[in-house]
Amino acid sequence: MEELKEAFQLFDTNHSGNIDAREFKAAMRALGFPIKKVDVVRYFKEIPKDVTASLTFEEFLRIVAPVMPKRDSKDEIFKVF
Repeated sequence: MEELKEAFQLFDTNHSGNIDAREFKAAMRALGFPIKKVDVVRYFKEIPKDVTASLTFEEFLRIVAPVMPKRDSKDEIFKVF
């Protein structure tokens, strides 16, 4: 949870409490998820929200929390080295 909060705050570049689609994509990549524009559109539609809108931290959590367990920590460790 702390990692997600830090990622959100880091990519909320204007400190508005919201992130746009570009910032969301950057945050997901920073968390280790290879994400494409089509994935961003799909995630925004699941909320449901238009891709031109911004996400709150709660909406960000609704998207990211279910996919976090899919991240392979062994791969993450190898990336560090």
